[in-house]
Amino acid sequence: MTLDAEIEFVIADGPEPVSLRGLRATLEYWRACRSSCTGCRLVGDGYRELDDRRVLVLVRASSGGGNLSGAEHRQHGGGGIQVFSVRAGKVTRLVTYLNRDQAPADLGLRE
Repeated sequence: MTLDAEIEFVIADGPEPVSLRGLRATLEYWRACRSSCTGCRLVGDGYRELDDRRVLVLVRASSGGGNLSGAEHRQHGGGGIQVFSVRAGKVTRLVTYLNRDQAPADLGLRE
């Protein structure tokens, strides 16, 4: 699966919500995030098909540390949720919720 050139990338909650459009802006954002931490990885804990175009993925940060702070984080608490919208084999929208409790209400889901 690939990212659509006009992907909509959203971080819906947290201290700095983000809404970007386009592959270049999305990749630049992720590069900046990766440069601020070392060895940080997102790990999927499970998924749920919401409909024929959307998949919800439970994620958590598995390890890593802040380059500036030197703080280390392993198996970050409850984790977050990412919702991938797919059309014609391409991800057209990616919404990240840092707080798992926020997403079900925003998506009209029961927990």
